[in-house]
Amino acid sequence: MRPTTANPVERLQLKIAQDAAQQARGRYFAVRILPVLLLWALLMAAATVVAGGLISLGVAFTTYFGGAAVLVIWLEYRARRHVAER
Repeated sequence: MRPTTANPVERLQLKIAQDAAQQARGRYFAVRILPVLLLWALLMAAATVVAGGLISLGVAFTTYFGGAAVLVIWLEYRARRHVAER
């Protein structure tokens, strides 16, 4: 738990700092998520086309969404580290 302070000015400054960090993390994540997921989709589509009929649609979708979940978790981790380094 965070220590509470009786000083309202300090509490407000802390809240503003937390909100700024959250917004910075959100911006970092938002700018990177679409290109990464688009590249992942293109990679999966290319692999499915190259493999021809060997990869079923269900396997392709499962692999895509599993990989997308891992990529989202990784990007969120990087966004947190990026904000923490500031």
